[in-house]
Amino acid sequence: MEGLTARAIAREIGYTAASIYNVFRSMSDILMEVNRETLSELDAMFEALPSDGSPKDRLEAICLSYVNFMRRNPARWSALFGGLRERTPFPNGMSARSTS
Repeated sequence: MEGLTARAIAREIGYTAASIYNVFRSMSDILMEVNRETLSELDAMFEALPSDGSPKDRLEAICLSYVNFMRRNPARWSALFGGLRERTPFPNGMSARSTS
C-alpha cells in the first residue's frame, strides 16, 4: 500500500489524478472504500458457507475461506491492516456489524 498513489490509480483507470480527488478527499478515503468493499465481500463469502455440520467444521470452513481469500488478494488483505490511514474512527457500518 505504500506505493499506492492517486496518480497510479488514475493511470490505471484512464483518468487524471485531479479527477480522483473530485470523488475522494484523500488517499485514506480511497483506502477506506477499498476496505469497505473487501469487508463486504468477506461477509458475503462467509454467509455463503454451508451452515450445517459441527461448529468445528464451520470454523474450519471459515478459516480456509479467509486464508484462500488472503492468498488470492494479497494487496486487498494487507490494506485491511496497514497502509495509508488517518487516525480517525471507522465510518458507520464498518466498525460493527449491523443487527438490523
